[in-house]
Amino acid sequence: SEPRYYDICRQVAVLLDGLIKPKKYFLSLDELRMCGSCETCKARGASVAQLAGECVARQRDIIKAINPEAEIFVWSDMFDPHHNAPGSYNKGKYFYHVDGTFEGSWNYLPKDVIPVCWYSEVCDKSLAHFSGQGFRTLGSSSGNLDTARKWLKSLDATPNAMGIMYTTWNENFDILSQF
Repeated sequence: SEPRYYDICRQVAVLLDGLIKPKKYFLSLDELRMCGSCETCKARGASVAQLAGECVARQRDIIKAINPEAEIFVWSDMFDPHHNAPGSYNKGKYFYHVDGTFEGSWNYLPKDVIPVCWYSEVCDKSLAHFSGQGFRTLGSSSGNLDTARKWLKSLDATPNAMGIMYTTWNENFDILSQF
């Protein structure tokens, strides 16, 4: 909710466009901590689901104003009812100091933003959720080739799935060439 944040986003997007003219942008809004906890957010009276979705929408609008052809990706977890956005998630408790849940957050995402699903244990459900909402999707696999093969099978069965990217959280590049 802090206006200065979006001024900084705009400055960074202008710099990136001037330096490398990216065709794709990746917004790193995953595992949100303390969302909605500052006085500026609380004063708005919006749900954390609305705050998260509007944050993505505002960044999308900034990027599209600079580069209308850009594709924009975002981690899916905070917008996925099968991951970190179910209404039952820690009901009555804080999710990393977030007062509320992210239930319905996907309703605030612009349909041209591409959710990147990364939780392999629920990949079928996650991909189906976003596809059913009209989104294109991308899978993200790390760890081992069996997990990547599982993702590929799920992606093949998902309308509007774009493909898969290799992601490592622990600098595991041993299988990258096979991937």
